[in-house]
Amino acid sequence: MKEEWKQIFKSNWLRIVMAAIMIIPSVYAGVFLGSMWDPYGKADQIPVAVVNEDRPVTFQSAKMHIGKDLADNLKDNQSMKFEFTSAKKAKKGLKNGDYYMVITIPKNFSKNATTLLNENPKKMVLKYETNPGTNYIASKMDETAINKIKASVSATVTHTYADTLFDQVGTLSKGLKDASNGSVKLNTGVDQLVIGNAAIHDNLKVLSASTLTFRDGAQTLENGLMLYTEGVDEVYSGTKLLNEKSSGLNGGISKLGTGITNAENGSQNLLNGLQLTSGKLKAQMTPEKLQALQTLQNLNNETAAKLKAELIDPQLIANSNAANALTAMDQNNLTTDQKKAIQAAADTLSANNTSLSTLLGTMDNMNKQNYATIGEFSANLQALQKVLDDPDPTQGLIAGAEKLNTGLSKMNASVNGDEGLAAGLAQYTAGVRKLNQGAAALTNTNKTLLNGMAQLNGGSSAISSGAFQLASGSSTMGSGLTTLKNGTDELSKKLGDGAAKSQMNISDETMKMMAEPLTTRHSEMYEVKNNGHAMAPYMMSVGMYVACMAFTLMYPLMKNGSEKESGFKLWLNKASVMFTVSTIQAVLMIAALMGINGMQPANVAATFLMAILISAAFMSMIVFFNITCGKIGAFLVLIFMVFQLGGAAGTYPIETSNAFYLAIHPFMPFTYSVHAFRQTLAMSGNVGSDALIFAAMIIVFSALSILFYKWKVTLSDEQFEQTRLAQYH
Repeated sequence: MKEEWKQIFKSNWLRIVMAAIMIIPSVYAGVFLGSMWDPYGKADQIPVAVVNEDRPVTFQSAKMHIGKDLADNLKDNQSMKFEFTSAKKAKKGLKNGDYYMVITIPKNFSKNATTLLNENPKKMVLKYETNPGTNYIASKMDETAINKIKASVSATVTHTYADTLFDQVGTLSKGLKDASNGSVKLNTGVDQLVIGNAAIHDNLKVLSASTLTFRDGAQTLENGLMLYTEGVDEVYSGTKLLNEKSSGLNGGISKLGTGITNAENGSQNLLNGLQLTSGKLKAQMTPEKLQALQTLQNLNNETAAKLKAELIDPQLIANSNAANALTAMDQNNLTTDQKKAIQAAADTLSANNTSLSTLLGTMDNMNKQNYATIGEFSANLQALQKVLDDPDPTQGLIAGAEKLNTGLSKMNASVNGDEGLAAGLAQYTAGVRKLNQGAAALTNTNKTLLNGMAQLNGGSSAISSGAFQLASGSSTMGSGLTTLKNGTDELSKKLGDGAAKSQMNISDETMKMMAEPLTTRHSEMYEVKNNGHAMAPYMMSVGMYVACMAFTLMYPLMKNGSEKESGFKLWLNKASVMFTVSTIQAVLMIAALMGINGMQPANVAATFLMAILISAAFMSMIVFFNITCGKIGAFLVLIFMVFQLGGAAGTYPIETSNAFYLAIHPFMPFTYSVHAFRQTLAMSGNVGSDALIFAAMIIVFSALSILFYKWKVTLSDEQFEQTRLAQYH
C-alpha cells in the first residue's frame, strides 16, 4: 500500500491527474448547476416584445381600453422583461433571437370584451408568438407567463362585468320593491274586482231571468203586431171603399141640393101660381109626388145608417185595435227607427179617429136636419092634401103652399148652406181621403214594422242566450278571480321576499371576489428552494460517475506494486487509492455546491455520507469493468451511463417516459442515487434502502475485483500479454 502511494507522490503527473479527477464532480456539477441554478428567479431578464394595437370602446357609458390597461400592467410586471415596440420590429427581433416571445394585443381586443352579454359573444384573442428553435425551455416559460397574463386579463374583464352586473342587481332590487308595492295595490284591486264580479253575477242572473220575460213579451208583441197589421190592411181596404163611395154620396148630395133648390124655386112659383091659380093646384098634387117625398126621407136615413155601419164604425174599431197594439209594445226594447214608425202610425190613427168622429157628428147633425126638413115638407104636403081635399080648397092650398115654400127654404139652407149637408159632406169626403192616405201609409210601414219586430224577436233570443252565457261566464270569472286573488297574494309575498333578498352590500372586495372567485393555497410537504436544488441529485450522480470513469482511464489499475503481492493485497493497494479519491471528490463536490452555488441540504451529514457511499459504489463498479474488460469495459460503463441518464428520472417524472425507460428504471444505480440525494437535500433523509443497495454494490464489485486480481497475480506480465484480455488494456 505504501509503495502504491509512494509512486503517486513521486510522479507529478499522477498528482496532477489525481487532483484533477477529484475536482471533476465539483466542476461538472457546479458549473452545470450554476448555469441553471435559479432560472425561474431570473425570468425577468427574458426579453419579450409587446405590440399594442387595441382601440378603446365605450361600454355601459364607460370607456374601456383593456389593451392599454394590460400594457400598463405589463410595464410594472417583473415576471419577464417586457419591451413595447412595433409589430415589424418585434417580428424581426423574434427571428433574430432578440426576443423569445412577441405578445400582440389586436385592435378588437376591447371591443370583443363588450360582447359577453350579446347573443353571439366574441372571445378576446391575445396573440403570442414564440420561437422554440431559439430556446425551447424559454418558449415554455413564455407559455407559463402568457397563462398568467390571460388570467389577469380575464379577472379584469370579469371585474368590469361584475361592476355592471351589480349595478343591474341594484336596479333589479329597486324594481322588485316597486313591483312588491304594486302587487299589494293589485291585490287590493282584485279584492274589489271579486266583490264587483259577485254583484255582476247576481245582476246577470236577474238579467238572464228578465230576458226570458222580455223574449216572451217580444213574442206577444209580434203576435199583436200581426193582428195590428191585419187590422191596418182592413182599415186601408175600408177607407179605400169609403173613399170610392163618398164620391157617389157627394154626387147624390149635390143632386139633392140642386133638387131642393129647384123645389124651393118651384114652391115659390107654386105659391105664386097657387095664389093665382089655386084652383089648378089640386089637380097637380098627385099621390105619386107625395110618395116620392116619402121615398126621399127614407133614402136619407138609409144612406146615413149605411155609411155609419159599413165604413165609419169598422174604421173606428180597426183604429182602436191598432192603437191598443201599439200601446202594448215595450218602447224600451225598440230601436229608434221602430219607435219613430210606431209614433207616426199612432199619430195617423189619432188624426183618422178625430176625422171620423167629426164626420160622424156632422153626418148625424145633417141627417137630423134633413130628416126634420123632409118631415116638415111631408107634413106640408099632407096639409096641402088636406087643403086640396078641403071644401074650401083655395084657402087651404095657399096656406099649404106658403108652408111648403118655407120648408123648402129651410131644407135648401140645410143642404146648400155653409153648415149644411153639402159642406159637411165635402169635409167628410176630405176626411175620408186623408183617412185613406193614412191607412195607406200605415200599410206601407207594416213590412218595416214586421221586419223590425222579427229583428227584435231575434235580438231578444240573442239577448236571452247572451245573458245566460254572461251569467255562466261571470261564475267562471269568479272562480278565476279567486285563483287570481291567491296568485296576487303569493306574488306580493314572493316579490317582497325577493326585494329583501336582493338587497346586497356591494364593495370593491365583492367585485374582486366575483372576478377572481378561486384562490389556491399551496402547501409543500418538503421545500425545494430552486431549480438548482431540484437538479443537484441528478448532476451530482453524473459528476461522481464521470470522475470515476476518468480515474480508471488515468490511473494504472493493472500495474502490480510488487511481484510478491497477493491478489487481495493488490486490490487493497488499489482500493486505498480509489476509495480515497472517491471520498475526496464526493466531499469536495458537496462543499463546492454549498459554498459556491449556495446549496442548503436539509440533512448535511447524511448528504456527505451518501455522497461518499455512492461515489465508492460507482468507483467499485467502474474499476471492475475497467480491469476485467479494459477499453471495452470503459465503453460499457459509458453506455451504461447514457442509459442511466434516461432511466433515472432525474429531471422529469419517470411516468412521462416511454415503456423502455419504465422497464430499466428499477435497475439503474442513478435511480437510487437521485432518490437518496433528494431525501437528504430536501426531504426526511430516509435513505436506508438506498444505502443498502450501494453498500451491496461495493461489496459485490470489490469481491469480483479481488477475484480478478487473484487471477491476475498468478500470471507474469509476459503471460498476461498473451491473454486475449490483454489486447483490450
